[in-house]
Amino acid sequence: MAHARTHRGETTCGVCNKRYGNRGNLKQHMALHEGRTTCHRCQKVFAHARALKDHMALHDGATQCLKCHHVASTAANLKLHAKIVHRAKR
Repeated sequence: MAHARTHRGETTCGVCNKRYGNRGNLKQHMALHEGRTTCHRCQKVFAHARALKDHMALHDGATQCLKCHHVASTAANLKLHAKIVHRAKR
């Protein structure tokens, strides 16, 4: 996992040269290169296990909020989410 600090304090990925403001963000990014969380159905790679879990729910028929990408198991739950979180206008 090669990386280098630039003069501005950014951390750069040694694989794809993307720049990150701190080492924590680089560490999360490196998971993409390491392939630790991969969807077995479509081979999409995720940096976080939670993101993979939400993605898998979409394969199983869940619905996703277009505003914040929250995943809900049913359309009714998505509507409730929008009402509470986004204060959906009627």
